Amino acid sequence: MSLLLVVMQVAKMAFDIPSGLMADIYGRKFLLILAQILRAVFMLMWAIFPTYPSFLMGMAIWGISMSCIYGNLEAYVYDELKIEGRDVRQFSLFMSRYYTVQNIAIAIGSAIAGYFLDKGGYAMILIISAASILLSALVSMALPNKYFQNNTSKRKMAELENNVSFSHALGLFFQHPSIKFYAFLSAINDGVFVFFIDINTTLMANGHFSPTNISAIVALVAFSRIVANFVAGYTVTYFNPKISLTIMMALFCQIGLSAATNNLYPVIVGVVIYLIIYALIDISVKARIQQYIESEVRATIMSIASLMISLFVIFMNGLNALISHKFAHFSSPLQINLFAISVDSVVLLTISLILAHKFYKMKKHA
Repeated sequence: MSLLLVVMQVAKMAFDIPSGLMADIYGRKFLLILAQILRAVFMLMWAIFPTYPSFLMGMAIWGISMSCIYGNLEAYVYDELKIEGRDVRQFSLFMSRYYTVQNIAIAIGSAIAGYFLDKGGYAMILIISAASILLSALVSMALPNKYFQNNTSKRKMAELENNVSFSHALGLFFQHPSIKFYAFLSAINDGVFVFFIDINTTLMANGHFSPTNISAIVALVAFSRIVANFVAGYTVTYFNPKISLTIMMALFCQIGLSAATNNLYPVIVGVVIYLIIYALIDISVKARIQQYIESEVRATIMSIASLMISLFVIFMNGLNALISHKFAHFSSPLQINLFAISVDSVVLLTISLILAHKFYKMKKHA
């Protein structure tokens, strides 16, 4: 399983920057539709050829599809709203509703997956999922594409090809304090989330919970994410990185201590509160960073932040393995994983707080 995840992350990292450049030059909508087609392809591949080489290739395709979405989606939404004359608040509301609907769909899909698993096994679930994604890609063709249509003339295309470059985007990324700060903050926040969201699997595998308890935990986590994403769109103007990150650090300390003493229910409470705060930070940060990025390189700069997420996840995997080895005396794999994940997260959140302090100190003297 570890090799499969490594293949996915490597493929995503390899295509993060190229997909961002392609989105800025040839259109964000095209990349979003391509991502859905790629996802349908690897699901069908797994359904028809359930072999290990097929899974490896499928994970690579999955990683490429992720690179076509991460950063590109936000760039597409922001510039389409910008052309219509809407402000950053509208972007936050739109993204919060998008994530709310996404989590509702995940909750519904999880609820009905068991029925199809009993009827036709994993192959049926994969085929139905692929068909649903292809239908989504077809519907996506009707989405507006005003930003790209305004740049389809030969002169505009020539200007884009000259102006859109990785070096230009990287220069803006490191020279503009606000872009650099919010990109790092977004990457660290997402890096912690990507690594920690597998907590459900860990609980199911090692938590010794009954099926009823597991269902209740999954439902509680799903509901908390739905509520958090709905609320997040209305909190962008009240976002304070220092306070939010400090609360998250306290939560992870509580989760780590609870895991070390084998108190699993306090862990669940901590996870639910964390998922709510994560959503608030995620949408607020992504709304703030859009204000400082040029439209011509928006997807490329966001793809740099996406690449950083993968680097943080790799860093956390290595740190997690080291901590797990040092604390192998814990009585269960669940305790080790939860404790290690909490330590990893506190390390990254500490980096976030240092960056936040430097950023606000810099803005104060500007």
